[in-house]
Amino acid sequence: MINIFGKEEFKPIRRYEVIIPNYFVSKTGMVISTITKRERLLKLSKTKDRRKGGNLQYKMFVMQVNKDYYKTMLNDEYKLYSDSSKKFSLVMRVHQAVMWSWKPIDDYPPVPKEEWDQTPESVKQLIRESICIDHIDGNSLNNHIDNLRYTSQRGNNYWRKKNGS
Repeated sequence: MINIFGKEEFKPIRRYEVIIPNYFVSKTGMVISTITKRERLLKLSKTKDRRKGGNLQYKMFVMQVNKDYYKTMLNDEYKLYSDSSKKFSLVMRVHQAVMWSWKPIDDYPPVPKEEWDQTPESVKQLIRESICIDHIDGNSLNNHIDNLRYTSQRGNNYWRKKNGS
């Protein structure tokens, strides 16, 4: 964990339990890059989720990631493009970066910790890749760690319908 900008604390960004080098996120959703000699606050973009009728907006950011690192550590070759560049752009939603970095699913599972510890690794991996992150207050632009929780797709939809979002 590092401290930048006064009291704001940042942790390395994780994706599926793997640390993405040179990128850090705060509990409030600020993202910094340390690729250059000086830390740089990344610009966050807003995008609409077309699957939800275009009503929900999310904050996103783009990271420059080494292809070889991505291939070996994240085992995600299908997202790689055929250009000759050693780096490529990886887009990530801020709420995912906050939750996966500050409350990793293995430390904060969606079921009691004792049950999680007894779950086979193959099932844990399926859960890690399919779990949803819900914005508790219904505001998809509020990415503070206290406003996020792990839930199923069903739980996420139920929450939206219950609150009229």
